[in-house]
Amino acid sequence: MSVKNGADILDRLIKDIVSEKAATYVSVLHKHQEINTSNTFVDQRGKTVHLHEPQTPTAFSIEKFIPVLAERIYVINPYPRMFLVSWLRLLDDIPELELISYLPTFLGGLIIYLSDTHEDVKVVTNSLLGLFLQDIKRIMDIKKYVSEEKGTNDAVAASSSQSLSQNAEDVNESDGQLYLQGQDVEIDFPKIIEILISNLDSTEETIQLVVLQWIETILDLASSSFIPFVPKFLSLLLKAIASDSTQLRESANAVNAHLMKLVSTMLSDNDSSHAELNYGLLFNQLTLHFMNDKEATRLAALDWLTMLHDKSPKKLLEHSDNAFMTLLKALNDPSDAVIDKDLKLLTKISNDSDDRYFNSFMTDLLSLFKSDRKLLETRGDFILSTICATLNAERIYRSLALVLESQVDLDFVSIMVQILNNNLITAPELLKLRKVLTSHLKEADEWSLFEVLFKSWCHNPPAALSLCLLSQNYDIAFAIVESLVEYEITVSLLVQLDLLVQLLESPIFAKLRMQLLTPEKNPDLYKCLYGILMILPQSSAFTTLRNRLSMLTHTGALYSMPTAQKVGKEKIERTIQLMKHFINVQDKYEEYRSQKRIQTNVGKINRGLKDLRIFTPKPHFSEDQILGASSPKNSR
Repeated sequence: MSVKNGADILDRLIKDIVSEKAATYVSVLHKHQEINTSNTFVDQRGKTVHLHEPQTPTAFSIEKFIPVLAERIYVINPYPRMFLVSWLRLLDDIPELELISYLPTFLGGLIIYLSDTHEDVKVVTNSLLGLFLQDIKRIMDIKKYVSEEKGTNDAVAASSSQSLSQNAEDVNESDGQLYLQGQDVEIDFPKIIEILISNLDSTEETIQLVVLQWIETILDLASSSFIPFVPKFLSLLLKAIASDSTQLRESANAVNAHLMKLVSTMLSDNDSSHAELNYGLLFNQLTLHFMNDKEATRLAALDWLTMLHDKSPKKLLEHSDNAFMTLLKALNDPSDAVIDKDLKLLTKISNDSDDRYFNSFMTDLLSLFKSDRKLLETRGDFILSTICATLNAERIYRSLALVLESQVDLDFVSIMVQILNNNLITAPELLKLRKVLTSHLKEADEWSLFEVLFKSWCHNPPAALSLCLLSQNYDIAFAIVESLVEYEITVSLLVQLDLLVQLLESPIFAKLRMQLLTPEKNPDLYKCLYGILMILPQSSAFTTLRNRLSMLTHTGALYSMPTAQKVGKEKIERTIQLMKHFINVQDKYEEYRSQKRIQTNVGKINRGLKDLRIFTPKPHFSEDQILGASSPKNSR
């Protein structure tokens, strides 16, 4: 007989003994203490109370066995692992030992066994973990049943007016309750959850599946214990949702739906357990997953943010400092599904937020464009038109105009105004805003919108000119054209004027072209267009505009004598104030361009000086001069 065979026989014998006697056998060495023979007495209220005699400790102590097990649970050799699993299974079969209450002590080690290279170890471990999970379900069902029975008995006792007159024997009989094995077992769910979460990022798919199975069960049995762990768990769960494994992906999606329903219900019912939820950490974890390369993860993160906003919009704004910036960056996502969900969430946030948060939203948008010029050039038009399609376009433009006024980077402001103006003129999503601007600005709110836009549009003269033409403020438009010749005519200005002439031929300005037929009513319009014609070089745009104006000479429209237009004093004052602002802005740009040229020239000069080499000629002496210089006579 080998040592191994002998050890196996001894192991089986010890297991048989433990299985039969562990819960009942008392050592003969145990000293019995004297116990009071009177085990009943009557209390002050006259009730007879029965005392049970304390039980003598059994020879087998589970409290002493567990530390020994914990020291050896992390062994690597597969044979000791099989040995430990067999003992745990044996002890679990003895209900009186209540092994399940010590589960956190060895659960982590058992989960690691699932990654063992030996298939036998995986099979027996998975089976044992399944038994433990069934034990937890059974115990929680017993606790629930006992709690319900106790509540029923309390309700009956409270509603019965005759219970107060019963004698002591009747009270004892009614107070007697059926004891169920396991109803007093305490399960440490927080520690179990912590162990499970720490193993969710394992590279073993089997471990991940078992962990998700356990977590889904615990969400049903002890949901309140899970709330503090939601942020940490969710950061790992969102990654599992995008797994390449179909089984793992389906399991992760099921748990995600279960967890989302739990948190949603908790927030809707104002459950006290929501105080344990770390909103700041949760929002940060969700926003971080926007940068994940998996589309499924990004979509799941957006679903969570949408749910949290629906249940508690203020908390989303309070705890997520970078929420706006992150959502805006997501508009550049290659996935149409992500952009669609992102826009829906932005719409909800915008509609539910006050002006302070909305302006912060617009500031983040400009900061994003300023820090990423490539994004501004390639996707700026798309992002702006997409936002305007889902949000209030007038509110967006008004807010952006106010924020741009506070910017100090003149180059960025000019480019940004140009992009905003192009969208305003051409984007179908801004049709309603264009109608507001073309309605002669009769209402105070409409004029206020034009005034706010114009002050920012002054940073780009062609944009300001097109805004005035769109809103039929032809007097201001002509004043702008007149002032352009007072400053440097740059190539950029000519290019934008060229584009403006092309836009004048579009359907957007059809009404303007019709107004050319009534010069007596719109003299400033003629002056403005002829002024643009005088500034433009003879290009294709020049020819287009000249042909348009020359057509009117054949109709005789220009020969109509313009009548004096009655202009209100308030309108004149508004125009003067706006043109003063325009001139001040142009003066800033003129000074800025001048300083920029000086810096450029200084830089060129400095680079030229670095390249300039100054050669100092070396003196050449003949041999006689050198020798003569060394003689005393020549020295004198």
